[in-house]
Amino acid sequence: MAAELHPRSGKLVGLSNSNRTAQRYQPVQEFNHGLVLSREPLRDLDIFTVRIDKKVNSWSGSIEIGVTALDPAGLDFPSSATGMKGGSWIVSGCSVLRDGRSVLEEYGRDLDQLGEGDRVGIQRNGHGELHLWVNGQDCGAAANGLPARLWAVVDLYGKCTQVTVVSCEPPPLGADVEGEEVESKTCHRTERTETALEVVNTAAETISTEEEYELPCNVSRPEKIPSTLEPETVLTEHQLFDVFNNAIVSLYRAGQQITMAGELEEAARVGGGGGRDGANNSPADGGGGGARLGTGGDLTMTNDALLFHEKCGTLIKLSNNNKTAERRRPLDEFNNGVVMTNRPLRQNEMFEIRIDKLVDKWSGSIEIGVTTHNPNNLDYPATMTNLRSGTIMMSGCGILTNGKGTRREYCDFSLDELQEGDHIGLMRKASGALHFYINSIDQGVAAAQTPGAVYGVVDLYGMAVKVTIVHNHNHSDRLRRNNAIMRALSPDAGRARSALSPAPDPDACERLLFHSNCGLLFHEAEPPCARMRRTTSTTGWS
Repeated sequence: MAAELHPRSGKLVGLSNSNRTAQRYQPVQEFNHGLVLSREPLRDLDIFTVRIDKKVNSWSGSIEIGVTALDPAGLDFPSSATGMKGGSWIVSGCSVLRDGRSVLEEYGRDLDQLGEGDRVGIQRNGHGELHLWVNGQDCGAAANGLPARLWAVVDLYGKCTQVTVVSCEPPPLGADVEGEEVESKTCHRTERTETALEVVNTAAETISTEEEYELPCNVSRPEKIPSTLEPETVLTEHQLFDVFNNAIVSLYRAGQQITMAGELEEAARVGGGGGRDGANNSPADGGGGGARLGTGGDLTMTNDALLFHEKCGTLIKLSNNNKTAERRRPLDEFNNGVVMTNRPLRQNEMFEIRIDKLVDKWSGSIEIGVTTHNPNNLDYPATMTNLRSGTIMMSGCGILTNGKGTRREYCDFSLDELQEGDHIGLMRKASGALHFYINSIDQGVAAAQTPGAVYGVVDLYGMAVKVTIVHNHNHSDRLRRNNAIMRALSPDAGRARSALSPAPDPDACERLLFHSNCGLLFHEAEPPCARMRRTTSTTGWS
């Protein structure tokens, strides 16, 4: 079949280069309506491959690819590939969706992490299986039971704004494999996969029965598959190795995680400095209740997902496998809503939450930041701004360090003005700098130097009642985040937009502020975007 795109496409797509290149118009203003399909149905074994030509820094999510039984000639194009029904299989991030519903998580490579120049392909093999190919490597079966007549689907979603079709042909080793030869090689594939699994089971028994067995943490990935696994197989070398290596590493990490947890508990016991005798436990870098990194290894490198710690503020209720935190009795109490992450943040790791629920009462809202205090040892304060050590928080539009204001106007956005569905994130860079993100927009450096071992912390204060930790590979989270950015871009948004729009909107209403020309004894006690947050002064702006 021809390596071309169908002339009918999403409403914001422009085709060029003999219908081989697709570009999404208005890439900074829109993240949707970038669907393109192959000109003809796919033939079995053909890999419809595109190259990512351009990406933008705005939005969340990126290229999505898959197949559909819907003929593009009569298709009413939806805004995105995940909205396609009627027999559609789409790979989005690390997820596989069928007719818009997730059927497989943590599959293959994360498409959101691919950059300009990377190549992504989609294939239906002779057995009705869907395979994703990334830079010439097969990621394995994503789905099975696919119908014979399918068109390739590519969605120029989010960050991805331009792609070019580079080929549509079978992989080199399988170009002439049909009929009985396919079945024969399938049998060989099954036999050799079983051989690999036998090796895995043997390794598992060894790990579980031999107490003195140790696998070094710095074990390197071997260049070739062991000779017992017969490298001249139909399965590619990396596929068969992944079956073997991933199982071994998973077993090892499971044991290592238990060991690390014991080390963390021991470090907390030795350096606890009084445990829960007071709210102001010593921070990690001061030898107190914070997470300590000693000769036993880097305790931040555990393999567990980033969740909320089970120990939290007195009014907090956790749900959704500790990804969601909610403050109880929100109309009666505005304090005691502090939650922390279950482990220290890794370098360059995004800790991001979505605001799920607000109440129209109280003054002030959500606060977010980092602390060196270990949640196991912390006597949780009513609010994080009461802590006088090891803590950096964003409150309103300012930054507080150890309860005292260090930057009055850190950014143009105020956390007090965010709405339900908005996203707030933070990241400790490898350089030690702390950055905050509002709806995926980097607000810049909040603190130049942050301690190496810090936990993420959220204070469900005042109007903020419920939040959820979100991850990039979830399509629904990406859609909510992009809609929040669109809301911020809209002319009637009640927030500052200078970080998103290069020029001010002349029709937008100006915020009502005091005039700079005022009485001689007047001084501005709060930044313009802040409100009086407490009846007793705890913010301590300096």
